[in-house]
Amino acid sequence: MSHRHEAGPLKQQNKSHKTRFRTKGQRLDRLAGRTIATAASRKKKAADSKAARKLKQTQARAAKRDAAMQAKRRIGTTNAPPYFVLLVHLQEDTQAAINLRDQLVQASVPKGVHNGGGGANADGTWVPDALDVSFFSTRLKKKMSIAVASANVLATLELTKVADTVVFVGKAYEEVAEDRQLLINCLCAQGVPTTVHVLTDLEELPQKKRSDVKRTFAKEATDLLPDTTVQFIEKPSDYQTCLWGIANKKRRTVHWREARTHVMAERVSYDAANRELRVTGYVRGPSLNVNALVYLPGLGARQMSRVLQATEPIPSSHKSKKSNQASMDATAEAGSDDATVLAAPTPEFQHTLQSEVEVDPLDAEQTFPTEEELAQADSVQHRAMTVQTRKVRVPKGFSDYQASWLIGDDDDEDDDAGDNDTSMAMDDEDEDEMNAVHKDIWEAVKGAKYVGGADGSDADSVNMERGPIADEDDDDDDLEEREYIVDPQERAKAYDATMDMTEEEKELKKLRAATEDFEFPDEIDTPADQPARVRFAKYRGLQSFRHTPWDPREDLPPQYARIFKFKNFDHTRRRAIKDLATQDSDEELQPFLVGEGTYVTVCIADVPEDYPQSVDINMPLVLWVLMEHENKMSVVHFLIKMHPTYNEPIKSKERLVFQTGTRRFYAEPIFSSNSNGNKHKFERFLQPGASAVATVIAPVVYPPMPVLCFKEMEDGSQLLVASGAVVNVNPDRIVVKRIRLSGYPFKINKRSAVIRHMFFNCDDIHWFRPVELTTKLGRRGHIKESLGTHGHMKCVFDQQLKAHDTVLLNLYKRVYPKWKYEEAKAQATDVLTLAPLAGGEEEGEPEEQEQEDNDDMME
Repeated sequence: MSHRHEAGPLKQQNKSHKTRFRTKGQRLDRLAGRTIATAASRKKKAADSKAARKLKQTQARAAKRDAAMQAKRRIGTTNAPPYFVLLVHLQEDTQAAINLRDQLVQASVPKGVHNGGGGANADGTWVPDALDVSFFSTRLKKKMSIAVASANVLATLELTKVADTVVFVGKAYEEVAEDRQLLINCLCAQGVPTTVHVLTDLEELPQKKRSDVKRTFAKEATDLLPDTTVQFIEKPSDYQTCLWGIANKKRRTVHWREARTHVMAERVSYDAANRELRVTGYVRGPSLNVNALVYLPGLGARQMSRVLQATEPIPSSHKSKKSNQASMDATAEAGSDDATVLAAPTPEFQHTLQSEVEVDPLDAEQTFPTEEELAQADSVQHRAMTVQTRKVRVPKGFSDYQASWLIGDDDDEDDDAGDNDTSMAMDDEDEDEMNAVHKDIWEAVKGAKYVGGADGSDADSVNMERGPIADEDDDDDDLEEREYIVDPQERAKAYDATMDMTEEEKELKKLRAATEDFEFPDEIDTPADQPARVRFAKYRGLQSFRHTPWDPREDLPPQYARIFKFKNFDHTRRRAIKDLATQDSDEELQPFLVGEGTYVTVCIADVPEDYPQSVDINMPLVLWVLMEHENKMSVVHFLIKMHPTYNEPIKSKERLVFQTGTRRFYAEPIFSSNSNGNKHKFERFLQPGASAVATVIAPVVYPPMPVLCFKEMEDGSQLLVASGAVVNVNPDRIVVKRIRLSGYPFKINKRSAVIRHMFFNCDDIHWFRPVELTTKLGRRGHIKESLGTHGHMKCVFDQQLKAHDTVLLNLYKRVYPKWKYEEAKAQATDVLTLAPLAGGEEEGEPEEQEQEDNDDMME
């Protein structure tokens, strides 16, 4: 017997080839374009000894340290703007923040204190309610400005955009107020700068409770803002420690703010003769280019006529008291015509105010079909509508309906001779059962349509009947004393008089539509009194939503001729940011630049006379210098997420208030899914807890830029409904609205089925015959022919249908945002919340997660 060796468990295992299943051609394609490393690079690597690598690391550390020192010296030094500290109270009472401000000013050993505060002056100028006190700290050798935030949320949000450090002030024996919790939510969505938490009034607590209060306050603060620093005030010497910690804390960079020049108004005046608005303040951020445009809240983009030199109210360390007093006296004369002109624009470099494209109504392409094309279309439609006949041999006794099943059996590839018997006669019990099921479904559909109708008459009648029952609270003794009985109908009329039934019906329709869209997305009923081919003439069918091409320039609305489109938006954005960052090194632009930290008066041209009266003195006024093209109208896309405090659906094209970093405006956005394809599905509602892309026609905004969405109420107050960030500016982004016409199986046989209630005439069936059918259970098919004249049609599917399945026909149409852009006035309106906000330890993690979500959107 021959012996055969069997390999054991210790058999040698050779190493498999790294290419695995790749061919030689695939490997060469991957290496295409690579070059062999030169000998010089190898020598360079070899030349880097240990000492050289150590020297490189030392130089890198020194460069980072110098950059950090330069960033610190940019704020508060002699040639820099003051270090702006904003105190935000966490309780309803602002007294704790005011006391902390006074103690910090005293601890800094101030010099040349300049008090601000809102109000109008006798000379016609006014001071926005922004800065409370500005001074030079001899202890810190810095110029500082400290302000106490008001109770208004919008005013506080406007101040945090320009603040260097935000200090949250809390009392040891009071909880965080509800509106303060809302403010923190808005700050997390907008992006906060450097933050510090200060807990005061600890000396009023017993010594045993102080440690627990400190621990709880520190945990809540770090859970909400992990980068914050916590300070405690227990004795007078702690104010100096707190001041030192605030001034020397590492600054958190807010990228969208650092990339834009801005001026916070400390004094505002209006020259009626020249129609000029003069705003005095420090230049912050990059150097101020007088040729650029500035944004006025509630008015829009405007050009600067000139930039004047103003005398700085805060003294420096080397100035004497006499010169300091002279400086503050000269501040009132900063906006006069005798002031020194630092920069004036030139028409060659000045940015234009044109925001829309000038459209020539005669410059349009007119294409009409030729006679041959019309004749060809008529012949195609005639062939589609022609009745086709075919002779088929059928057994005796068969009805016309049973014979119709034999016509399509020859075309089915999967049917064999044994299945013909099944197709000829169905089991009577199964047929009756299926008909009963379909009858129940149809009755349920009709019932649902009746109950949930758009008019809401049934719901209103129910409420009217329940009204008198709910109000029968009168006492029997009272009825005897009055000696009459109240008529229930009169009582119902009195109750109805207190209600706005129009608003009630509107809200009811909106809630029903949102619920229906959530349960049955995109499904609509085919109208029975109108042909479907006429009702849905603007829709088209797609073989594949992802892969079927769609021309973005096809059938554009007229307003798209007025907007601007960039050939490469990312390239334009990078170039605008780079030009702003490198403008100081451009010798040609030096006569038009004003450096950071300069105290100036910006003269804004062509401002209406009624604008000063429309400005709310309780709102801080911040001038933002716009980058190139940021006043051009285009299609802007925001990625937003509904805020947890708002639990009602938002309908597309509903009027909202958008607050970006630099602008605040009204718009009616359309919502779409955030997908990676070239087509994006239109969302009728932004459901609670969901995220979507909001598309509006608005001026260009360069990302990264945060955005807050508010809903304005009838009384003028606003609700925070969503937050997010700017995605891009792209008019070619295709937003497609989908509708689904639904039908139900009437007869089922193998892969064929009779579908009804999708159409109501045979002409519509022939019209939509090329469109593919799908079902909710994953089947795919197509329309084969119509049966009769009442909308029944024979369809073929890839697999047999189930009796409870629903057949869908998908149609698509591109939708566009409406041109509803409107500037929002700078008013200190109230910001409310729909859902109650709970503070404390349990709300820390959701707020931290929300901050992380918004950071991801900004990235």
